[in-house]
Amino acid sequence: MIDTGVLWQVGWGAVSLVVVGWCVVSFLPGGRAKALLARATAAAMYVAFLCLFTTGFVRAEGTVGTIGFGFLVGLFSAGLLVSLWKGIGEIFGGGVGGEHAVH
Repeated sequence: MIDTGVLWQVGWGAVSLVVVGWCVVSFLPGGRAKALLARATAAAMYVAFLCLFTTGFVRAEGTVGTIGFGFLVGLFSAGLLVSLWKGIGEIFGGGVGGEHAVH
């Protein structure tokens, strides 16, 4: 099984990245740097939620808790993958269409 101590450390590290990234993105002027940092901050947010719900999944007692937390782990895993995919597209494609993580 997954050690919840590791999830705790990774999760709180991701939360700190979200707070710092959110503050920096809030004050950056529009541009490529803001878009890239917003994508990285969004990925950190998904990592934080994923660690939280994985801890709940590991500690769940009963079928309902396991199914509920398993659904949330799957949902936030998919969100993390989409965020990483769009971040990689932002890095290599330059953000086609003007869409980015800020709006």
